[in-house]
Amino acid sequence: MSGRSSFDSLKLPTSQKGATLLVAIIMLMLITMLGIASMRGITLESRITANLKQEKMLFNAAEAGLRLGESSLENAFFNGTPDVGLPCSTVAPVHCLPYDRTYLASHPDTATFFTSSNASQVIKTDQTASNTNFPASTIEWYTVDLGCMGGLSTDDGAATGNCGTRYYEVDSCASISGTYCTDNTTSPRVIVRSVYAKVYTNN
Repeated sequence: MSGRSSFDSLKLPTSQKGATLLVAIIMLMLITMLGIASMRGITLESRITANLKQEKMLFNAAEAGLRLGESSLENAFFNGTPDVGLPCSTVAPVHCLPYDRTYLASHPDTATFFTSSNASQVIKTDQTASNTNFPASTIEWYTVDLGCMGGLSTDDGAATGNCGTRYYEVDSCASISGTYCTDNTTSPRVIVRSVYAKVYTNN
């Protein structure tokens, strides 16, 4: 009977190749890359969401500016006769009617009027100061006298009974809080426009 142990027949490896460690490192690198890609995606989505929120906020603020301009047209003209070329005034009734159809013939795009050179031709509203419940934004607006339409002369006022309906363009621009549209042309902004029809009666 041989005295050799059964362990003598086992052949133990004399060296480690490190394959398991290499696989683990590769898996760790892949997981890290996936984590970084996921974080970048979340950051991008956050920026997109913030931009959409700001755009919606500014659009709503600009819409509020339109309502202010339209309200000024309703309240400023109370004598039954169209007034033309009213300078901007913050004294009640608030109004801002600096442009007419004749001026628009050479300056058709009124949205470009929200510049520093036209700062005195707009009404400014700071929603942060006037209403703490409203999203922080600044609004500027003005109205344009489009006159009578349908072939009637713009000189035919309600006094003659020939211009019962007169049309006005209302332009509004909203920008981020602390910056007005007329301050610069690089800040985020939303410009909207509406047409308002007012019926004058021969009283």
